[in-house]
Amino acid sequence: MNINSASITAATRMVRGLFLTSLAASTQASMVPKLCMDAKTTTGEALFGWLGNLPSMAPFKNEVKKQALAQADWTLKTQEYAMAYEIEAIKIRRDQLGIYTPIFSAAGERAGNHKDYMLAQRLAAGFSEVDYTGKNFFDTSKTFVKGVKSTFDNKMTGALTQTTYRTARKMIRNIKDPAGYPVVANPEFSLIVSPDLEGTARDVLKADRLANGGSNTEYNTATLEVWNYLSGAAWYLAVNNSVLKPMINLDEVPIELYSKTDYASSDAAFNRHVFEYQAYSVNVINFGLPQLIIGCTGV
Repeated sequence: MNINSASITAATRMVRGLFLTSLAASTQASMVPKLCMDAKTTTGEALFGWLGNLPSMAPFKNEVKKQALAQADWTLKTQEYAMAYEIEAIKIRRDQLGIYTPIFSAAGERAGNHKDYMLAQRLAAGFSEVDYTGKNFFDTSKTFVKGVKSTFDNKMTGALTQTTYRTARKMIRNIKDPAGYPVVANPEFSLIVSPDLEGTARDVLKADRLANGGSNTEYNTATLEVWNYLSGAAWYLAVNNSVLKPMINLDEVPIELYSKTDYASSDAAFNRHVFEYQAYSVNVINFGLPQLIIGCTGV
C-alpha cells in the first residue's frame, strides 16, 4: 500500500474509531456518574461556595424570607492529562495496521478508566485529606459550613459486618441539614468495596439467611459495587438516588484525540517515519458533599 493522503486518512480514521468505541464502552461502566456531580469550567478552576447549605422551603408570610447562604471556600483546579503512542509508517505500507488494533482499543479503554482511577484515589484519601468543611472528608463532628453550629459524622471504624453496615445506613438517614431537613428524604444506597471484601459484602447484602439461620434483614438494601480500583479493608456507603453527589467531576477539556501524520510538519514522520497520536484531557475529581457518603476504615 502506498503512503499517501488517502492511506494515512484511512489509518487515522481506524485509530480514532477503535479508540472512541472503547472509550464509550468504558465510560458506560464508570463509577463517576454514580458518585460525582458534573461541573464545567473554562478558566482552570471553579469555586463551589454553595456546598453544604441549600435553601429550604418555609411558610410564606407576605414576603418570602430570603435565606442567606453561608459560603464555603472550596476551589477546585483542573489538571492536564495525556497519553501518546506511535504507528510505524511501514506498517501502513505493508498493510499490517491490524496488528495494532488491540492497542488502539486498549488506549480508549485506559483513557475512559482514568477518571475512575482518580476517583478511587480521592475516596481512599478521604480519611486523611480535608474537604470544604476544613476537616478530613471522612470525619466526625463536621460542620456543614462556617458559622453553622449543626454538625454530622460520616466516618466509622470497624470491619464490614451486618452490624456496622446497619449503623452506616442509620448514620446517613439521621444526618439533617442546618434547616433540619434530611439530606435525602428517602435515600437509596450503594455499598462500595474492594475485591478483598467482595465475599463479606455478598454475605451482608445477598445471603437469604444469616449464619445462625435467621433471616437477613439487610438483604438487597443496597446496590453492591465491587471496585477493582480499591484495595484493603476500607468500605463506603453512598446515597445513589440524589441529584447531589459526594464527589465532584470538574471538566475543562473532555478527552480528545490528536494526530500528527503530515511529513511536511511532523518531525517524527519525517525523521523516523512514525505517525503520532495523543489523547488529551483537562479535568479534576475531588471532594463534594460528605453528607452523602459514609467511609469506614475497616479496622
